[in-house]
Amino acid sequence: TVLSPREDLSTIPADGNLRGTEVAVGDLKVTPLKLPARDLVPSLALSGDGKWLFAAERRGMLHKIDTATYKRTQVADLGGVVW
Repeated sequence: TVLSPREDLSTIPADGNLRGTEVAVGDLKVTPLKLPARDLVPSLALSGDGKWLFAAERRGMLHKIDTATYKRTQVADLGGVVW
């Protein structure tokens, strides 16, 4: 999965679908996510079972993304800056 720069999270569709257009890169299929890459903490976290991707913004917002549907299912305000 590759992150694409976005202006801000207000541009995320109301249904929460973050899936971009799939692209073939050699033998791989890459699916971009519509997230503000420049505002994200440099590393993402994948749940142990691979069902959830967690992305944190530097300003403290945490996004939970379903890896099967590419939909953002929850957003939590961590209450401040995240490094």
